[in-house]
Amino acid sequence: MVEMVNEDINLDHEKYIVAFLDILGFKSHVKSYLHPKVDSDKEILNKMKSALEEAFNTQYIPAFQKTGLIIKYKQFSDCTCFAIPDFDGHLKADSLTLCGFLHMLRSFNYSMLRFGLYLRGGLSCGFHYEDENMIFSEGLIKAYELESKSVYPRIIIDNELVKRFKELWKHQDTKETLSFYGVDKMLVSDWDGVV
Repeated sequence: MVEMVNEDINLDHEKYIVAFLDILGFKSHVKSYLHPKVDSDKEILNKMKSALEEAFNTQYIPAFQKTGLIIKYKQFSDCTCFAIPDFDGHLKADSLTLCGFLHMLRSFNYSMLRFGLYLRGGLSCGFHYEDENMIFSEGLIKAYELESKSVYPRIIIDNELVKRFKELWKHQDTKETLSFYGVDKMLVSDWDGVV
């Protein structure tokens, strides 16, 4: 088991890793909810809530919470935004944050798939401000732009983050972290080189 870092790092900063996820075919899910033909048509809200709960109960997320590292999220209509502080430049913290965040996203995606809800998304980084009422975010815009390029269910990862994963793979201790989390098996490139 890889331990979380106890480095003295400021958690109150502006750069975040941000994921934007969109449920495909959401209009038809809402129609089915409003005009159900079978009982399961009324379950979409519970399915979405359950998928979020399962994602935050992924085995690595409680370790984040013990260190004060909080994943922010907002779900609105067919869209979900997740954000976590970015530790670019702090190798160990960066590797743990990226790996744990990917695991949480994978868990959320898997849960949604089990419920018949398909996600398309983008993962990027940048300035991010969020409170209980609003999101103002460069990272969200970049993640949205990646999501809008996809025509089928997948989460596209920004080239800047791909370069960081490659750099983390070069250092023995962070490579061990990436291997432990199975990142080398999670990230795949398509025929155009999109990760």
